[in-house]
Amino acid sequence: MDRNEKTGHITIARRIFQGTGLLAGCLGVIVPVMSHIVFPGLHCYACPLAVTICPIGIIQNLLKTGFPLFPLAFLGLSGILLGRWWCGWICPFGLVNDIFIVLNTKKRIKQGITIATGIISLGAALLIILFLDNKWLSLIPGVFVVFVLLLLIVPYFSPGLKQKTGSVKLTGILFLIFTCFFPVVLIIDLAPLPVLILGGGFFSLILGGGMIFFFRNNKPFILKFIILILTTGFAVIAADTLFCKLCPSAALSAALPYLITNPSFIPGSMYWIKLGILLFTALCLVTVSRFFCRYLCPLGALFGLTNKLSLLKIKRSSECDAVDKNKCKYACIKSCIMGIKDIHKQKVLTQTDCIKCGKCIEACPYSHLHFCGGIA
Repeated sequence: MDRNEKTGHITIARRIFQGTGLLAGCLGVIVPVMSHIVFPGLHCYACPLAVTICPIGIIQNLLKTGFPLFPLAFLGLSGILLGRWWCGWICPFGLVNDIFIVLNTKKRIKQGITIATGIISLGAALLIILFLDNKWLSLIPGVFVVFVLLLLIVPYFSPGLKQKTGSVKLTGILFLIFTCFFPVVLIIDLAPLPVLILGGGFFSLILGGGMIFFFRNNKPFILKFIILILTTGFAVIAADTLFCKLCPSAALSAALPYLITNPSFIPGSMYWIKLGILLFTALCLVTVSRFFCRYLCPLGALFGLTNKLSLLKIKRSSECDAVDKNKCKYACIKSCIMGIKDIHKQKVLTQTDCIKCGKCIEACPYSHLHFCGGIA
């Protein structure tokens, strides 16, 4: 079988696995009782069809009173076996990220959706400002959406702006906007003053130190680890599942269905902020492939820590070194949906961002990349 016949087989298999993962997370349509099984992907336990528990949610819940030994052991074992394969092949919100990649490849569709979504966001922000009782809190989503709108739409009319700003710095700015909602949740929940002081200090220390490292070293992978630290740290300090209140996956699979199925439900401030974050994530996914998986997902950070140890690996053959890269045109790098730039230099792909999707294997014209198992 030549390469052309092989091309696409991995993608087809991955779509089947992703569909299976989505079904596994939504088996409530068949089994109406939640089974409390930890799911190796980001799928909210509050989803009406969920029969599993999101690992990030249960870790935060257990951190409020103790140590999340079981979910961490489960994730550790899953990671040692397959690493971030779970992100690329099973995670339901990873599938949502993949769907937006199709839009990324269509420039006119991408521009149209970005502008349309931006206009809708602006309208929603104005409605929140006008009708939310707490006028100070209403300004937060309003300013947030307007700023994101400018960041994402202006570059289309000024192509040189993105080059001047730099994609890494632009990503950092978008990340800063997202993380600003961590302390906002504390304020909305009217947390006690000691919690506000401790939480604010912890937030400032971790975010400040992490962003200095990010901008000085241009290492985007650090961002999801900042989110992971903030998520677990706030669970201990504030005794609350703060990330769950901000999670776009939860907004899509739980918050929206609840609103649709309960017409009498009156959304509060936190609900609209959560939907605003989902909209923000959608805008970013149109601009950057798998934006959430790359920069924001704390579960991806946990699985990323196991990539170097996982039994499943992607290896690069030594014959690749002798290939004229002007002929292959760095097909592996161009195909990578996670934006990894040094595939052609690595003997084994162990980066924390590698989700083992197999796109690079399919793209290589010389079949110098392949899946393999074992500790070597």
